[in-house]
Amino acid sequence: MGEIISKPVSGASAILAATFVAGLVGYFLTALVFREVGAVQYVWFAAYWSTLHLVVGSLSGVEQELARATKKAKNSTSQTKSPSRVFAIGFAIIVIFLATMTSGMWAVPVLGDQGPSLVWPFAVGAAGFVFVATIGGTLYGLSRWNLLALMISLDGIIRVSMLLIALTVTDDLVVLAWCVSLAFPLTAVVLWPLLQKAISGQTEVDVNLGTLTWNVSRTVTASASSALLVTGFPILIVLASQGSDLAFIGQLILCLSLLRAPLIVVAMSMQSFFVVKFRDQTRSGAKIIAAINLGIVVISIAMSLLAYLFAPAAFEILSGEKLLITGELLAIISISAGLFAMMIVSATPTLARGYHFVYSLGWLISALATVLIMFSPGEFMNRFTSAILIGPIVGLAIFITALLVTRKNAVPAVH
Repeated sequence: MGEIISKPVSGASAILAATFVAGLVGYFLTALVFREVGAVQYVWFAAYWSTLHLVVGSLSGVEQELARATKKAKNSTSQTKSPSRVFAIGFAIIVIFLATMTSGMWAVPVLGDQGPSLVWPFAVGAAGFVFVATIGGTLYGLSRWNLLALMISLDGIIRVSMLLIALTVTDDLVVLAWCVSLAFPLTAVVLWPLLQKAISGQTEVDVNLGTLTWNVSRTVTASASSALLVTGFPILIVLASQGSDLAFIGQLILCLSLLRAPLIVVAMSMQSFFVVKFRDQTRSGAKIIAAINLGIVVISIAMSLLAYLFAPAAFEILSGEKLLITGELLAIISISAGLFAMMIVSATPTLARGYHFVYSLGWLISALATVLIMFSPGEFMNRFTSAILIGPIVGLAIFITALLVTRKNAVPAVH
């Protein structure tokens, strides 16, 4: 596996360790809120979480493009300027404006009667993540793995700490929403002294502000499609399951979130890492991608067997409720997680080489296929299982085809 393994092992290890910490925090947070508020109320907490992270996941395209475009400045001085800061401030203002101005269209339909009260925590959280994504992408580009790992870990720790304190006195959804959202800007504020020392005057971006904005618009299109399929998927479940038992839907969202997290969260957390490493390679990553995907296949098969045999009992212990979902469905969810993780990994060389259009197209078609299946006629559970399997298969096929077609092209595409 050559260059991608020999030098950045410590980088990969740091990111994976931080992702493990964040994953544990996420599991604890999910179980805690579910047990405290119950399955029905959890639906609305999950809807807020999903809506916010749909936007946050979309904005991760900022991180991915800056990871690709940012390098250490050849002549680093305190006067070295980068368009990243200007971009981040402008984009954060746009995000707040769009979130508040469009809230009349989505707040109540997606978040229920408390929707209007959730608009401002939503807007602040989304805008705060713009700065987190900008900083994260810059750190990826500079290969500052330890700082990245610290930022990933601290975000989850701040969030769960705030929720723990809040849940001792209230289960009010608006209060919980502020706890979820404020973790993003607080992470940047707490780490800013270290971050400023690492970034200030140290970076250069390989494109100007206009081209950076154009490239980001395309990576955001791709990451929005990706986010819809992961963190935004509970929204699709809520909207596509009208008339279904809310307790069942709450359990389905919980199981989907927890079973897909081990593979998908790790794959997504390593996405920018792979973009940087494939960007710096002179060869196509086809063999590396094949090896990683083979490992994902083995892990997802093992996870599906464990889910079928043990997950029903484990979820009943975790949630404190009788599980309404079968082991067969839990196994299918685990397989779908493997397919999605393979799609994430297979997409990274495309972006690394600057093929923004193909990268965006693959994610967009996968998302469209998923949405069309979810809202097609028929029984809800048939639509659900078909969507979580067929959607990632479509995207995976596009990215594998693109990887094979471009494997001999060692020169990045024109930006």
